[in-house]
Amino acid sequence: MRIRGEQILQVYWGKNYSYNPVLTEKYLFFAGRDSSILEKSTSDETTEEQTGEQGTIIEEPENVDPDYTIYRVDLQTMEEIELVTTNDSSFSYKDGQLYYLNADDGDRLYCMDESGNNNQLIIQTKNIDHVQVTQEGILYRKLSADKSGWEEFIWCDSTGENPESLVEPSSWWRK
Repeated sequence: MRIRGEQILQVYWGKNYSYNPVLTEKYLFFAGRDSSILEKSTSDETTEEQTGEQGTIIEEPENVDPDYTIYRVDLQTMEEIELVTTNDSSFSYKDGQLYYLNADDGDRLYCMDESGNNNQLIIQTKNIDHVQVTQEGILYRKLSADKSGWEEFIWCDSTGENPESLVEPSSWWRK
């Protein structure tokens, strides 16, 4: 079955805050947020320069939970299913597996199959962000315990084993 590009965009952009689309033969995966809780109308005095369009500015209220959801859209039926909630908009796809940060487990790296099942812990390290999964291995950034800054970039094999820091401990930014 061949689907039209506008069908994908209709689903993908329906969440407004949508990130990292991954298209396979059967599915479209993306991370999204329900933007309806983030939209805030402004007065007619708002300029196009401030908002990009007349009258609407997007602001995130302080009390909004920053979680994202990874969605799967079946390209045959266009059915959209929520797979998992994460606090990061990035995820990776490799060999039928989705790699994501588990917000309920200290931002550790997990993977699951395309159906959203068989969740497996891949990396024990907490406070991970900016993950890239390749055929050769996994690159990620480890944040400080309070998440105010990052401590190091780490490379490991595709199973999460044999981690290696990519920056020397005596580097200028560690001092």
